[in-house]
Amino acid sequence: MKKKPTEPMSAPKRLRGPAAVMGLLAGAALCLALPALLCMGEGRTLENTALERPVLANEEPETIAGDPLADALYRSRVLYGGQGEGEPLDIPPEEVREELSDVLDALHTAGVADDEVTRAAEEILAGEALEAGAQRRPDGTRKYSWAGSGQFVEMIWQPELQLPLEFDVYSDTPGALPDGEPGGTLDDWTAFLGQQDAGDWQQLPELNDACTVYSPARELCLYLYREEGRAAWRVYSLSRQEADDLTEMLIDYRDNIQAAAMAYEEA
Repeated sequence: MKKKPTEPMSAPKRLRGPAAVMGLLAGAALCLALPALLCMGEGRTLENTALERPVLANEEPETIAGDPLADALYRSRVLYGGQGEGEPLDIPPEEVREELSDVLDALHTAGVADDEVTRAAEEILAGEALEAGAQRRPDGTRKYSWAGSGQFVEMIWQPELQLPLEFDVYSDTPGALPDGEPGGTLDDWTAFLGQQDAGDWQQLPELNDACTVYSPARELCLYLYREEGRAAWRVYSLSRQEADDLTEMLIDYRDNIQAAAMAYEEA
């Protein structure tokens, strides 16, 4: 993958490959809805803004309501759906760099980001930013982005839970970010999010560059992506129907790849 990916298309089945998985997940569940206390903690320049907690039209399942992350993501999916662009925040570039660096350090310490990913991200953040900024999204989450020439570090941050919902590192510089095993840090990512006690994680069909697991009880989907030049960790809320659709798409894609490989060998 040698270019920055575009926004997900509106019809997920038109997408192909691991990018299709990321597109379907992003389209189905864009982060989290806990719009109370839109703050970044002590010592930040942002103002603390308390918003009323929205009321759901239908009763929320107890297995979801009982877990803070599942509850917040579920509310975002039900109340906001596809959020689109957020409201730009007046944050200096150095603070954007600080926010991304702090979370990168936490991910590295927890074993989620390995040394190679961490080194690549640190080099990007140490370099000049052609674009650096932050947005407050409709559900209260924040998007941070530090982009250089052919490289970026991006994050979706949930200020109430103090957790990253997405963390992406990309570089088109040869050798800057080597290939790796996408599922190698699944347990660490699960524990980092406080979800090791879910107990019902189901492995969805695997792709070479991606690892995806789903908890039906909490309707949470964890997604890890790793190839040369790209690493990503994400957590979403997906309904069981959306998870079934994702499983079907993964199977179709895997079957198509296998059929193409067999055809090539026979040619």
